[in-house]
Amino acid sequence: TPPSFGFSVENAEGMMKFLGKIDRGDVLLAWEPRGTWTENPEEVRKTCRKLDLIHAVDPLRSDPVHLGSKKIAYFRLHGFGKPSIYNYKFSDGELRQVLEKAKGTGAREVFCMFNNIHMFEDAKRFKRIVERSRWRA
Repeated sequence: TPPSFGFSVENAEGMMKFLGKIDRGDVLLAWEPRGTWTENPEEVRKTCRKLDLIHAVDPLRSDPVHLGSKKIAYFRLHGFGKPSIYNYKFSDGELRQVLEKAKGTGAREVFCMFNNIHMFEDAKRFKRIVERSRWRA
C-alpha cells in the first residue's frame, strides 16, 4: 500500500472489510505495508494473520512478521541512497545477507523481486549465490 495509506483503525477495518468479503479462491496475497504501518509491526502481524496475507518486506530493512498459511516469504528489494533508490546496484555481500535472511524465515518458499534498474544483473548474481550455497527452502 502507498505510504499515504498509513496505519489507522479506520484503514485496518477497511482492509478487513474489503479483503474479508472477496472470494480469493487459491490466490495468495502479499502485502507490503508502508507509511506509519512500519511503526506498528504488531498491527501488521494482526492484519496479516486475520486476512492470511504474506507480509512483503525489503529484507535489508526489516523482517517479515507473517508468512501466511502457506509459509511463503516475499522479499522486495528496493536499494538504498539518494536521489533514487532505483539506481542502486546490490553488492555481493548484500545479496549474501538476503540469502541469510531467507534462510532465517523458516519459509517453505521464498520469492525475491528486485525493484531497481539493475534488477536483471542483481537477480542473476543472487541466483548464482543461492546455487553455490546449495540452500533450498
